[in-house]
Amino acid sequence: MRVSISLTAAAALVVLLFEGCAFNHRSVAISQAPLKIREHPTTGAAFAGFRTAEWNSERPQPPSLPAAVRTSSLYDGGDWSPAADATGLWDSFYGIPVESIDPADDVFLKYSHFVVSYDPDGFYPVWTAHVLTKASVEVGDNHHFPRPSTWSPEKRLSPFMTHVPVDDDFADLGGITDSNDPLFYERGHMSAKEEIEGFGEPAMLETFRLANQAPEIGTLNGGTWGKLERHCRYLALAQGNVWVFTGPVFKDPLHPKTLTGKTNVAVARPDAFWKIVLFSMPDRTLHVAAFIMPHQKCDSDHMYQKYQKTVAEVEAATGLTFFSLYNGLPPDFKTSRDPTMERLVKIGSKIKPTPFLLVDN
Repeated sequence: MRVSISLTAAAALVVLLFEGCAFNHRSVAISQAPLKIREHPTTGAAFAGFRTAEWNSERPQPPSLPAAVRTSSLYDGGDWSPAADATGLWDSFYGIPVESIDPADDVFLKYSHFVVSYDPDGFYPVWTAHVLTKASVEVGDNHHFPRPSTWSPEKRLSPFMTHVPVDDDFADLGGITDSNDPLFYERGHMSAKEEIEGFGEPAMLETFRLANQAPEIGTLNGGTWGKLERHCRYLALAQGNVWVFTGPVFKDPLHPKTLTGKTNVAVARPDAFWKIVLFSMPDRTLHVAAFIMPHQKCDSDHMYQKYQKTVAEVEAATGLTFFSLYNGLPPDFKTSRDPTMERLVKIGSKIKPTPFLLVDN
């Protein structure tokens, strides 16, 4: 399915430079803060800034949300305000995913190049969002930074949780200690390390915050799911900006299955994982591909394509609503399976990334 968008709308659907702050996204007032398109100093990728340009009247206006609470302790100085941040997030993705199942306690965690909506009761990210650009993928594919030895706690969750998860809470889950066991659980990135490291090592290290992961069977993480992540990068090489939304699926989100491990802390075990990939074409049409992958031992064929779904099916499985601000969507945008991604992935897989030299400023 296809939908035309203007140059202004296409430009505004670019990646935000997410600052490191957290706030409850069901309780933040949204103002009409204007946006400005700028360039990332390292990659040249465009991103949206706040309060520096006139609001474009052709763009859909963000809705109002309830007055702010639970945010005063999270303000960390600088030029940040909850209202401005919320407006930028809401607007840049044509409506950040809206949750209908127990949304009241979900907490936004904003990082430099991705954002997480976290459920502090369930110990899991409800969804994450980030933007891939051709430049960021080229840089990332040429500069692989070493992985940290452990994942870091997300200390900004402390106002909302009696116990902020630590790395050992996700060790030896299900009593499986052998990493060669086909059912061994890894800490599975939602916003992938390889998709963020093109913005530099500090951005890559942020992906190793525990709020950006969910327990994932290692053979799936490094197999079929990993292939889908890689093909998202191919898509960016072929087409440019790609908007990626990711998260877990729970058949009973209010009472998910749990696992315990080294610390005997119960953590939610996803029943599946979903991903939505949004991208535009040179003719200014918008395309989307959606996937739901069962949480099980990896298929030997690694064919993620057989798990392609519609946006409507992801919404039904998760209780989330996507692209809520885009009033111009045709009736079949969320209900049809768009084959365009696979055609572009074949093109992108043949592109050799241009070597880049990272220079410290």
